Amino acid sequence: MAITLTFPDPDSTYLLKLVQSLHRHHTHGEPLTHSSTRGWFWDVKPIPKSISAQHHARSETMNDFPWHTDCSYASKPPRFFGLHVLQADRCGGGTLSVVKLDKVLKHLGKEAVETLSREEFRIEVPPEFENGTKSVIGPVLKPIGGGEEFTKEMKCRYRADIIHPLTEKATSALEDLKKALAQARTDNSDICLNLSPEMIPNGTILLMDNGRWLHARNEVKDPERHLRRIRWDAREF
Repeated sequence: MAITLTFPDPDSTYLLKLVQSLHRHHTHGEPLTHSSTRGWFWDVKPIPKSISAQHHARSETMNDFPWHTDCSYASKPPRFFGLHVLQADRCGGGTLSVVKLDKVLKHLGKEAVETLSREEFRIEVPPEFENGTKSVIGPVLKPIGGGEEFTKEMKCRYRADIIHPLTEKATSALEDLKKALAQARTDNSDICLNLSPEMIPNGTILLMDNGRWLHARNEVKDPERHLRRIRWDAREF
């Protein structure tokens, strides 16, 4: 869902009240605390190179950020996330690409989908998010609602650089998924939606299902690009 605000909201009050309302009235789980200092919100903006830190989150750089789901390394990833565009990229970068998982899985064979649904993957926790746990073992895909039967509705957790297959079949299935996602991001793909800054200008709020959609971002060219993120409703993967 995309919402366009017609009023200034520098503190993202609308987004916060919306998520709180979903919790009160629609059985959504509470927002996730990003850190002890930032609370429920996380400011997605480049950190100047002059500011030294042991580790920078990928979202805090200007680099291309390939396909992923948020908190893919967590045992309980957030079911949803929201983004508030405070300052869109004014220099032609920062395009947000989104793709629905179901459309990607149509390009995979049944065996690959079944293998990706097994606990044959080690997913490492990025250093900047380590909290006593360095990795988790589990599947990349899982049927929504649980159970053993494979249905059309699946959810995923994915970020290629931190997923390590533990078997030969897992390696092959993960490569198939990577190829399908690479194809989805090409210019002639009909399953990927590329949201340029002109399509989601300042004041836009995006709400996404973190398990059913993957997202990516190309290189940020405006050092003042600024999005604010909130995540909520953590569920056991």
